[in-house]
Amino acid sequence: MSGALAGLRVIDASTLYAAPYLATLLADHGADVVKIEQPGGDTYRHHPGRMWPLLARGKRSVELDLRSDEGCAVLRRLVADVDVLVVNLPPATLAKRGIDFPTLHALNPELVYVSVTGYGQDGPYADRPGNGTIGEAFTGLTHVTGDPDGPPVLPSVPMGDAVTAVTGAFGVLAACYHRLAHGGGGQLVDVNPIDSLLQAGAPIHAEYDGAGEVPVRLGSRLRDSVVRNVFPTEDDRWVAISASTPRHLSDLATLAGHGLRDDDGVPIGDVEASVREWTSKRHHTAVVEELVNRRLPVSLVQTAREIRDDAHVRSRGCLTEMTTDEQGAITVPVAAPRLSVTPAEPASRTPVVGQHTDAVLGGR
Repeated sequence: MSGALAGLRVIDASTLYAAPYLATLLADHGADVVKIEQPGGDTYRHHPGRMWPLLARGKRSVELDLRSDEGCAVLRRLVADVDVLVVNLPPATLAKRGIDFPTLHALNPELVYVSVTGYGQDGPYADRPGNGTIGEAFTGLTHVTGDPDGPPVLPSVPMGDAVTAVTGAFGVLAACYHRLAHGGGGQLVDVNPIDSLLQAGAPIHAEYDGAGEVPVRLGSRLRDSVVRNVFPTEDDRWVAISASTPRHLSDLATLAGHGLRDDDGVPIGDVEASVREWTSKRHHTAVVEELVNRRLPVSLVQTAREIRDDAHVRSRGCLTEMTTDEQGAITVPVAAPRLSVTPAEPASRTPVVGQHTDAVLGGR
C-alpha cells in the first residue's frame, strides 16, 4: 500500500453506510483495511443504490460471523495486532459478544476503538436506533431546509452518513496522532450523526439566541446574504449565484441593471429580483460566461451526466471507475483531499467475498 496512511492497520467490522465509509476514507489514503463480512457477503454488495464500491474499495475481505462465539473469538485475536477497529453495533450487543471497548482495550492498550452509534455512547437516547437521516432531522438541518411555505426537506443523498464518516475519520487521525506524538495509548472514539451534524449546522445555533424566533426555512437563501440562490435562464436551466463579498454584490447588481446604492455604495433594494430578471433573458452559457469574466461565483446546476462530461472534472480526474463482480463498472469520486507528496491511490476493483480470509487469519 502507498499513501499517507500506509502502515496503519484497520479492521472494519461495521455495516450499513456511515461506519464502513469512514474506513473507506482511511483506505483511500493507504491504510490496510480489512473488512469483516458476514457469511455470504455484506448486504450492500447487491444494494440497488450501487454503493458497494464506496464501502469496499481498497479493503481486504474476510468472511467471519460475528454473531457466533467463534467469530468474536477470532476478532479478539485479530485486534491484538491492529491500530484501529471500526464497529457500529449497539454497545450492549458488543459487550454481550465480548468485543466491546473495555474488553478489547485490555487485549490491546494501543487500540483506537471507533464506535459509530445513532446518538452517542451516553445520554437518555443512547439506546435509540439512529442514522444520518435521523440525525439531520434531530439537529435542525431538516427544519431549515426547503421553501418557506413548504414542508421540511431531506437531501436525496445520505448526507448525514457522509458527514458522520468524515467526522469519524478525523477522530481516528486525532487519536492516532495523540498515541504517536504523546504516547497516550489507544482510546474510544465516539462517533455519531448528532455530534457530527451539529457541527455542520453550527450557524443555526449561533443565530438563535435562545429567546427569539428560531431560524426558519429560507429556500436556497442564507439569512445574511443579499444574493444567494438559484436563478432560471431562458433555456429552462438553472444557475447558482452567490455574492459573498461587497465587491461581488456591487458588480452583480451593476451587471443586472440594479442601480440603487446606499451612502457606502452598497446595492439596496431587491437585488435578487433584478438578477432573476437578467438571467431569465439569457442562455445559461452566456450567464456563466459573463459572471466568470467578472470573477463572480457562478455555476450551472449540473446533472450527473454533465458532471461526467465537464472539462474541469475530466482534467483533474475527479471521477474514476471501479469494477465489481456483482454490479460491473461503477463511477466513484477519487479520494479527497489531494496530497502533493503522498497522493492517494484508490483501488480499481472491490474484493470478492472472503478473498483475503486465509491470508489475514493466517497472519499475512
